[in-house]
Amino acid sequence: TLCGTEVIVTNGITVGRPCCAVPQCMSPLMSNHHRYCSEHKKLKLVCTVEGCGRPVTNDSKTGKSHKACNDPTHLKMD
Repeated sequence: TLCGTEVIVTNGITVGRPCCAVPQCMSPLMSNHHRYCSEHKKLKLVCTVEGCGRPVTNDSKTGKSHKACNDPTHLKMD
């Protein structure tokens, strides 16, 4: 099943400590703006949909990387 997420805007107070997106990874992030630690940073180039493993695509207008591959369902979740 596919699940979506919602964005929550807060007053800047962080709940918990920033951590790597890889479950059970205890390595620190290089900054609070990163999703992965230095050991797992290569995963930034892989679709974030669990079990996919395909490379991410770039936005044709801005050139920025998506967090998903070119699968329309995965892009919709991005």
